Amino acid sequence: MKRILSLFLCVLMLGGMLVSCKKDQPTDEQTTAPAGDTVPIVTDTVEATETETQWETDENGFVKDKITEDMTYDGKEIKILGWKEAKNTTMPDAANDANNALLQKLYYHRLMVEARLDVVFNIEYVNAAWTAADEFFTTVRSPEASYDLIQTYSLWPMVMAQEGLLKNLNKLAYPTLEMPWWPDSTTEWSQYDSLYFVAGNSSVEMIQSMEVVFCNTEMLTAEGLTDPVELFLDGKWTIDTMLQYAKQFRGLAEADPGSVYGLTVSSEVWMDCLYYGSGFNSTENNAEGVAELAFDDTTTLERIDGLLDKLVEGFKGAEVELPTGAAPLNREKTAMHIGPLSEIFSVSNTDTYAVISAPKLDEDQENYRVINNNGYDVWSVPLASTDPELAGVVIEAVVSSEYRNIAPYFYENNLKKRYSSDAMGMQAFDLIRSSVIYDFGRAGQRSMGVILETTWRNNFYELVDNQAIKSPKNIFTGEIETKLDMAKIKLEQVLQDYRAYRDN
Repeated sequence: MKRILSLFLCVLMLGGMLVSCKKDQPTDEQTTAPAGDTVPIVTDTVEATETETQWETDENGFVKDKITEDMTYDGKEIKILGWKEAKNTTMPDAANDANNALLQKLYYHRLMVEARLDVVFNIEYVNAAWTAADEFFTTVRSPEASYDLIQTYSLWPMVMAQEGLLKNLNKLAYPTLEMPWWPDSTTEWSQYDSLYFVAGNSSVEMIQSMEVVFCNTEMLTAEGLTDPVELFLDGKWTIDTMLQYAKQFRGLAEADPGSVYGLTVSSEVWMDCLYYGSGFNSTENNAEGVAELAFDDTTTLERIDGLLDKLVEGFKGAEVELPTGAAPLNREKTAMHIGPLSEIFSVSNTDTYAVISAPKLDEDQENYRVINNNGYDVWSVPLASTDPELAGVVIEAVVSSEYRNIAPYFYENNLKKRYSSDAMGMQAFDLIRSSVIYDFGRAGQRSMGVILETTWRNNFYELVDNQAIKSPKNIFTGEIETKLDMAKIKLEQVLQDYRAYRDN
């Protein structure tokens, strides 16, 4: 009964913010599915405003893009530089694994986009992970580089933009950023009306990289605690609650170390979600649309300091452990676990863990905020593209198709339905996806020296013989103050480059 009442209240709360669009069949560009595939029944959401946008939908309720039937290109070759490590979860070149349904779905999606536009994708895959930066940049900086599109690891496009290698997407007819497959905060990546890269909300890499909290509701409710999914949907999932819930397991953790945890964190890098989830940013665009540091004023630093005091005290106990990897999920020995959504596949019992976002700072915070790990795919158009307008159309076609075809299959069927034990769990999945935010400074970590992220993470661990060891201590204010001048210099250098190339 509690779950039913909470769900009813949640629907009332979200109903004023979200317009539901039923999606229960493939789009007109997906008339035939691969053999053995089933058509998912999907519920997606589109954010409404006071002057609500009336999206044009197809006969199945999917929001349609604005690419018209006459936009075909006579078999033109589109040269794409692709991300090799993510090839089989973005734009695969074949579907030769009969046991990999997702690979088949992605390859079919690629073929349908090619057929719709009457183009041929010629994709060159290059290593582009964090550890392969040299290989990637050697490729894109080559005088012989002649790609129409680049799809790559999320931290590299800003570097390319600073070097004048990318086209300003705001000068192209497509992509059309008001469409629901582009998060509203995409505009945070635009400076001086120059937008050099975009990422949709529906790719497999984007979905898997969302930083979330896994909650073992059985362990928590057995301790007499309110189901965290109920709190999440009621807007009451906060930092204080998370720490209170973790502390409930302190006695058990001290009595039998390693047997049970209240809270585990897969990697020190996932700690970032607690900073951004609590309402803080790396940068924020001012009224002129130009990024400024978002952690350099006294009031904000005091609020961050207060958050850290709580976290450091809460993380000292034996009931909290980091970094752990996904093993605690597989062994079902942790009440709560912070990690990327991709770790859901480490859950052996699909009814064990519910998924919610990082907590708010407090109940006064208006919205939940979900960030992605940096391993998601981002699109850009090289300045050397032979047809930038067509390249923009291809981006729109691929990402809108992901929204209509890939997210319904992967997120709705393979994640939301499979790992939700009831309607409330499914509603939580919807709220997570609608809460993703982008931050210009976070996307510019390589350019800005990862000043914020490393300083934040250093409050929770220290490196001993190259191993991250839990070591909670609040050192943020002192350390960040010594780095603020350099952070401002780094940001101004980035903005200077944006100004230099704004006519691209």
